[in-house]
Amino acid sequence: MEILEKHLPDSIWVQVYENRIDLLTAAIAGSQGTSYHDTLYFLDIQFLHYYPNSPSWVRYPACWQHTPPL
Repeated sequence: MEILEKHLPDSIWVQVYENRIDLLTAAIAGSQGTSYHDTLYFLDIQFLHYYPNSPSWVRYPACWQHTPPL
């Protein structure tokens, strides 16, 4: 967790869940000077029990309504 707190760019925020160490939510702001500027992208990321030997699952809820994490 310390790596996430100290080494992420200012345009990325991460939410972790104390009772779900396998799950986190990330918010990424679009880069300035691009058509994505001022847009937030939310990702739900789940680390499976055999991670890092297999990739994590990432869900991109591509709608504007609130969707709960996995």
